[in-house]
Amino acid sequence: MRASSLHKIIFQLYLCMLIALTAGVARAQTTTGEIRGVVIDALSKEPLVGAQVSIKDTKIGAATNINGEFAIRRLQPGEYTVVARYIGYRTATKTVSVTAGGSTKVDLELTPSAVQADELIVTGQGVATEKRKLTTAVETIGADRIDGAVNKSLDRLLQGNVPGLTAYLPSGLPGVGARIQTRGVKSALGSTNPVIYVDGVRVDNSDNFAGAFGRGGQVSSALADLLVGDNIERIEIIKGGAASTLYGSDGANGVIQIFTKKGAAGEAKWTIGVNVGADSPELRWLYERYLETNYFQTPFFQQYRLGVTGGSEALSYNINAKAQDSRGLVIGDRVPDRSFNAAAGLKAIASEKADVEVSASVTRTQFGNPLLNNAFNAYNSIETEARLHPYVLGVVRRLDVGTPERLRFVQDSLFQQWLIPENPEQVTRPILTLNLNYAPIKEFTNRFTIGIDYRYNEARDIIPVNPGEASTRWGLSTEVRATSHKLPWRTQVTTNCLNWVHSQHKLLSVSKDSAKRPEKFLQQAPKLPPAHVILITLQ
Repeated sequence: MRASSLHKIIFQLYLCMLIALTAGVARAQTTTGEIRGVVIDALSKEPLVGAQVSIKDTKIGAATNINGEFAIRRLQPGEYTVVARYIGYRTATKTVSVTAGGSTKVDLELTPSAVQADELIVTGQGVATEKRKLTTAVETIGADRIDGAVNKSLDRLLQGNVPGLTAYLPSGLPGVGARIQTRGVKSALGSTNPVIYVDGVRVDNSDNFAGAFGRGGQVSSALADLLVGDNIERIEIIKGGAASTLYGSDGANGVIQIFTKKGAAGEAKWTIGVNVGADSPELRWLYERYLETNYFQTPFFQQYRLGVTGGSEALSYNINAKAQDSRGLVIGDRVPDRSFNAAAGLKAIASEKADVEVSASVTRTQFGNPLLNNAFNAYNSIETEARLHPYVLGVVRRLDVGTPERLRFVQDSLFQQWLIPENPEQVTRPILTLNLNYAPIKEFTNRFTIGIDYRYNEARDIIPVNPGEASTRWGLSTEVRATSHKLPWRTQVTTNCLNWVHSQHKLLSVSKDSAKRPEKFLQQAPKLPPAHVILITLQ
């Protein structure tokens, strides 16, 4: 009797729990709703398998099945924006309303696109590829970070914005560009400069030795006069061993790709900027016993920027210019740091199958070189001289100009910094790139690139006869000039074949660099029909 009663009680409890659970599920179904639908190709009307469908600004989503269907359940009543994404297609969105206990139907059509809405990386051959599909370590600096930067020189934009990249100034030379290293030091004596491309054209990034005579190897870098951020749309930095695969042995030091602005359709938008300021050191050493011993000044700087962008669907443009003038902290720095940069970008769409991109820029930079020789800077710095007592062992500091010499390196010598009237260095650099894109069909695209990077550098050292007895011994009344110029021009043809497999595609890119190693390249290429492999070599 007792066992029968116990079983009856257990059965009743189980039945109550089942009823409560069923009631809860029914109540949840009546208080929440769902979104159902299908994702299809807008052209072929075929269902897209594996498309990602999600609710905007949430982590709620689902993937489509083999029929392109999806379902997102248990949504609170309200308005939602449904987002559908698929590789090789433009993103589609729709706003729908969900009611309690209801099922909202929404069908999304995705349009094929050669440029996906996801983050794209342009590989070594100038081909847009999704970042997640690359085995290469690639970092991107977008327009939002570039436009928000205070200092928009190329080396400053890279500094602190790219993991694994080191940018440092080799000296205090005015106008010097930062040295850039990726993945650490790779050579004790060889160059560690990365390869730089501007709109698909390789530009010179070697150090300049025109002004190195008499300066202990202090040279200016090509980065200092390359481009400014006002003209840059985005920067891509390729690191890792795969960079060598794409660019050859030069890619071992890393590759930096710069893409300039070409404007966008719309009314003309003007940008005007003016920056004026001064640098004032917090601490100055004053020598009351001597005359004219304060060799510091308050340097002023000024910068002016002007730009305009706009255009139509067929033709867009971007034009900007910048002028800058700044002075040095030490009195006698008579040569100001001046720079002028003008750039223009143009994109013309001739037809649905062809378009042309043109970019041109010219940079004119002038700066002085008060530090003549690194080898003797330790003996010629103001800090070193200030530490020497003027009456110890008959040593006379260089601060006392014109008195007899007892110690060469701290007396009035040919390495004077503030007595040198001018040692200017001037750099003129125009860059021109032209890209022709032609796609007779969607699966077959061609790109022809040609560019010129001309760099002219002139440096002058004037070492006059200085006053005082020491000047007859150490001074020079000669003038040294050194000039250098480079005019490299490069061409490249890139052909891309798209092989569609199960509504997805694989990308094959062939260019001049890869054509040098066709056997190795074809082994690494996807398995495509022989007719899809095209090698074009330019000598």
